[in-house]
Amino acid sequence: MGEQWENDGRNEPEDSQRTGRRETFFNQKQDIMKDNLVGLTLVGSLKKAGVTFYSRDGKTVMRVAKSQQPLRRTREQFITRQRMQHAVALWAPLKWAGKPLFEGGKSAYSRFLSLMRRVPTVYLTADQHVSGMTLLLPDMPVSDGILPVVEQRLGEVNGTAALLVEPSSLELKRGDKMLLYTVQQEVGDDVPRVTITVRVVAASELVTAGEELALVDDAFGDTMTGWALVHTSNDRCSSQGLVTHSTFFEQYTTEEKLQAAAESYGGLTDK
Repeated sequence: MGEQWENDGRNEPEDSQRTGRRETFFNQKQDIMKDNLVGLTLVGSLKKAGVTFYSRDGKTVMRVAKSQQPLRRTREQFITRQRMQHAVALWAPLKWAGKPLFEGGKSAYSRFLSLMRRVPTVYLTADQHVSGMTLLLPDMPVSDGILPVVEQRLGEVNGTAALLVEPSSLELKRGDKMLLYTVQQEVGDDVPRVTITVRVVAASELVTAGEELALVDDAFGDTMTGWALVHTSNDRCSSQGLVTHSTFFEQYTTEEKLQAAAESYGGLTDK
């Protein structure tokens, strides 16, 4: 007869004993992991980026908050929220274009949002906000600093489109720079978005045009683009907003657009 053994672990063949040791090891490891998990059990709650972790019956539970506006939505509150949402969306391309030049406020971001209160308010539906829709707005701030504002406007020089500058408002010293912000409204993919680029302007590019200085280029006649020439000196800058011929945004400022946007969030409330 073949080899006989009792199943008490003392007379098991070597492979069986080895297997038994592995099972014991894994069981011990699981017990250790359970002990450690108990030690890591969350006490209270932790909220980060819209995700809340809290403890329930000895287990850690994760809850994701929905991004939606409060149920209380008066007309005034809704308009304020619309202005803020669009400002937040515009901050992204401005930041990607280079270091934001906003000296005042607690941060460049907070200062930008504050200054955006002066531009026209546009009304976008919930889906349009989620899609990342952004609109080119006149006087949109691109910088905020203590240097004198560079007085500028769009016009023509000898029949060619130009960005005209008041010379007395642009006094360059050695090491100073001029930055030209160009904000383009794009509508090709059914979701209007703005793109922002920045380049250094050489002093030689400015030509005399009567009593003004000018950057002359047909591009300055484009009705879907805005510009701002910013004077910088080390870490200081001038406060500038966009000049533009664009009126594309105006279709999103009507009462009809406001009501459509409000309905997409559940409608307005009386109080």
